[in-house]
Amino acid sequence: MSRDPGRLPSRRSFASLITAAVILGAGGAALAENAKVTTVNIGSYSKAVDYAPYLVAKSKGWFDEAFGKEGIKVDYTEFQETPAITEAFGSDRADFVLLAEIPALVVKASKIDVRTTSISSVIGTTVVVPTDSSIKTFSDLKGKKIAILIGTGENYGLLKVLADNGLTADDVQLLNLGPADAKAAFEQHQVDAWAVWPPFPEQEEVNGKGRVLPGGDGVKVYSIAIGRGKLIDAHPELEKTFEAVLDKGRAWVGANPDEAKKITGEQLGFSSDVISRAWARNDFTAKLTPNLAADFQAKADFLFKGGFVSRRVDVVKEQFISGLTTTQ
Repeated sequence: MSRDPGRLPSRRSFASLITAAVILGAGGAALAENAKVTTVNIGSYSKAVDYAPYLVAKSKGWFDEAFGKEGIKVDYTEFQETPAITEAFGSDRADFVLLAEIPALVVKASKIDVRTTSISSVIGTTVVVPTDSSIKTFSDLKGKKIAILIGTGENYGLLKVLADNGLTADDVQLLNLGPADAKAAFEQHQVDAWAVWPPFPEQEEVNGKGRVLPGGDGVKVYSIAIGRGKLIDAHPELEKTFEAVLDKGRAWVGANPDEAKKITGEQLGFSSDVISRAWARNDFTAKLTPNLAADFQAKADFLFKGGFVSRRVDVVKEQFISGLTTTQ
């Protein structure tokens, strides 16, 4: 969705967009959860190298094969913004979606029961600036225009890195732009920097148009898969099937990195040079453990205190991590 590059919707406006998505989604007529499932809807948020295990499994037909054995068809969707994902889950038109933990928490804050089922990868926070820019450190971003898609993992990562360098959101100009619009604004020098996930920064590096600021690796963003709670409760076997296929993809990626990079590039539409550079910024060995609850809670608190959502998510109490209870 294109937006005026000179304006950033307020945090209250973003929360309103999510609320509207929930209201729209609630109007959908859903089948009873105990009815036979004939279709599983799997999605992903934009394009990202950290989805490599999912992209490999999808390319090789493993999801279709596994769910097909249960007489279930698989539909795939690529979402471009958080409100669309919220609406899809709210109307039971999304069952599993790959995305970062921040937009997942936004969905959860909308009183929609989604749960983290798997981790695909872990990445750092990436901010790219023009090759010839005088900006050398995050401190140099003071007073600069930064393109970012609000409500994403990079949104959290950027503000956290700025805080670590003595800056706040008020010290910079944040412009709410999706990858396509942000790329155009960056290359036309309408913005001074762009906070975005791989492989977009790497594409600017390979094309000689940008360089990544050092120091963002310490602020981690988790690429996760979330599932629809009602479906998981009624059909736990479907969650197990989904997790098994994603784990198979992750194992295959680890054992066949060169071919995995090739498949990922083909699925995303990026060159091998770009994918190889982005690959190095991903950790595909990360595991989903109860220890992540504290990290996810800190991010949930960030969203609430910052006014991005109207409700604080209790990660453990609300089972944001599937299977995690207050006794663990």
